[in-house]
Amino acid sequence: MIHASGHWVGLVTSGGGGAASAWLLEVPGASKSLTEIVVPYHPSAFKTFLGFEPEQFCSAGAARALAVTAFFRVRKLVGPEENCVGVACTASLVSDRPKRGPHRVHVAYQTADTTGGFHVEFTKGIRPRVGEDHLASRLILWAIAEACQLPARPALPLRPEETVNHRLKKAPRECSEVFLGQRPFALASDSLPGTSWNQLAIFPGSFAPFHAGHQKMATLAKELLGRPVVLEISLANADKPPLDFLTLEERMNTIPRDCPVLISRAPTFAEKAEIFPGATFVLGADTLLRIADPRFYGGSREAMLQAITKIAQRGCRFLVFGRKVADQFLTLSQMCLPPNLREICQEVPESMFRADISATAIRQALQGQEEGTSSDE
Repeated sequence: MIHASGHWVGLVTSGGGGAASAWLLEVPGASKSLTEIVVPYHPSAFKTFLGFEPEQFCSAGAARALAVTAFFRVRKLVGPEENCVGVACTASLVSDRPKRGPHRVHVAYQTADTTGGFHVEFTKGIRPRVGEDHLASRLILWAIAEACQLPARPALPLRPEETVNHRLKKAPRECSEVFLGQRPFALASDSLPGTSWNQLAIFPGSFAPFHAGHQKMATLAKELLGRPVVLEISLANADKPPLDFLTLEERMNTIPRDCPVLISRAPTFAEKAEIFPGATFVLGADTLLRIADPRFYGGSREAMLQAITKIAQRGCRFLVFGRKVADQFLTLSQMCLPPNLREICQEVPESMFRADISATAIRQALQGQEEGTSSDE
């Protein structure tokens, strides 16, 4: 049924689920549905496929990032007009050495408007490696069937204590269009608190999660600029695959409901300036350093200066908050910047704002609460 579904599927497996590839290929007609099967098993291969190193290789987030990458690879291979599906599996199964952490599998899929995910933890010590791998492979077929809107599912013989955690997020049409690059931005809230971009302060960020430091920055920005503040999350990233819809939902759930939010596909400030002319962008000193660093422009200082000029010509400015960089709290007045960048910056002094809060540390603490002290090794 998969081969006759009218969908093109790209499959990525790492750590387990290898039998699914054989099962799909041994049924005639695979060339009508499969574009490629990729097995980035070594950590370096995993990182090369994704374009970055995930915080955890065997995780729901890593599986979704692999699925998004696979989706856009399929779309490039067969064309944007086709029904494209990216499916990925990351697993930690029976190995040649004992593992302190749980044996588990994460399977995810990505389509043009939907992100789906499945997760199962296996009871240790009751199955050989091949048994766990076959269960992971059956879960991959579940994901492909759901993505291709097929009713049939292979049996999944689990023990009573083993349950399938299933998550699904279908994006609104406008958000899907941003994801696909068909429109530059969409509103994630009901309305904007202004009629033009030069009446707004835009606060870009990953907000993974939104925390008290972000809230204080938004409040001060509104007071200092006399403008409403709108949060902006870019689905596109210069170094990573686009955000999937479940990850976007997780981040949105940490943001207060009264905060207006824009969803864009503009990872750089030069691109943001094109979409939001006249806006003042709220950012930390660490982000401003990257704007002035030629490394982020292919090593070209000339390209960096041209990007800054483009931002200035679009009437955009920066409100710069101090941030802890390495062991130093860095403010605008301490930074060595190109003159054309400094001219469009306004400083928030340390006496008004200092919040040494790390989103990475918050995520790690939350992850530790969920998983205890378990390890993959």
